[in-house]
Amino acid sequence: MSIVSWPILYSDNTFRYFGFVRYYEPDFGRFSVERLIDKSGKTVNPERQILNPENWYGAFYYKIIYKKYKRRKIYVLLGWDGNNDLTNRKIIDVFYLNADNEPTFGKEIFEYEDGMKDRLIFEYREGIAMNLSYDKKKDLIIWDHLSPSKPELKGHYEYYGPDLTFDALKFEEGIWKYIPDIDLSK
Repeated sequence: MSIVSWPILYSDNTFRYFGFVRYYEPDFGRFSVERLIDKSGKTVNPERQILNPENWYGAFYYKIIYKKYKRRKIYVLLGWDGNNDLTNRKIIDVFYLNADNEPTFGKEIFEYEDGMKDRLIFEYREGIAMNLSYDKKKDLIIWDHLSPSKPELKGHYEYYGPDLTFDALKFEEGIWKYIPDIDLSK
């Protein structure tokens, strides 16, 4: 599997994403290419949606993590979304071929604070750097924990930034399990 995605910045400081995914179709013994159509602006409750190339939650992907569990291949995608002039987003998504061998984005394999999710989206203030990376040695997806600058600004993501703590996901038995406030010195 390979995926290429890129952003286009519009004059109103919003982004739209374009891309292609190339994957192997085992039933036909060939590679296929699908165009990705960004529908992120129209996706309701995106953390709990299974999507396909025609209604993709657009992002610029900078890391692909390959995992296999019970003979099923999945590719975890780490991405960036410039969103608008107030906030940016970091995204953890997943790509795989469903039971009908159709390319699919999102799968309920992310165990997070408020339950199982198909993808994770972190939104934070424009101009702030947020780290979201994969540590191969520890086999962890690690990110800066985000908090509002004041408690009364909770839910207003233009006031969110890293609070000098870190959270992580660990892959166990086909599920990426949430680890809050991880100690990176170990």
